[in-house]
Amino acid sequence: LRKRYAMYGRASGVDPGLLWPSSAELVEQQLEDDLWRPKLLETIEMEKAEIERKQQDRKNRLHAIELNLKNYGKLLKEYESRIQKKNAEALAVKLEKERKIREIQDFLGYAADPTDPKVVEYLEKKKQEEKKAAKLAKKKAMETKLIAQVQSNMKN
Repeated sequence: LRKRYAMYGRASGVDPGLLWPSSAELVEQQLEDDLWRPKLLETIEMEKAEIERKQQDRKNRLHAIELNLKNYGKLLKEYESRIQKKNAEALAVKLEKERKIREIQDFLGYAADPTDPKVVEYLEKKKQEEKKAAKLAKKKAMETKLIAQVQSNMKN
């Protein structure tokens, strides 16, 4: 009806009183306006709250920065010690690898390719020997611990 009245005006024969929104439509429109178009005072309050929130966030951030600055020296030392430890471990791995290469060269008498079957066989044999040595050392440690425990029980 509204479209027809808008297009043809009074000639459409539509009663203009029917075109006004009903009370339910007015209430719904008012709620929508309140939701999407806040009042001026509400807008001012929201802006003030937003400014306060931003200021509080900034204060909190500055406080966190101050705390971090107090711990900076300690954290830097920890970081440097971690880096040194990592570098030391990498150096130890590199030296161990070089030692194994020299050992293989001494065993074979020439510089060999790491994929050479003789090298692989030698490395497997060496690994098994190291496992046996570690196992024996562990067994010895357990025996000495057990002996010490038995002796302490005998004294009591």
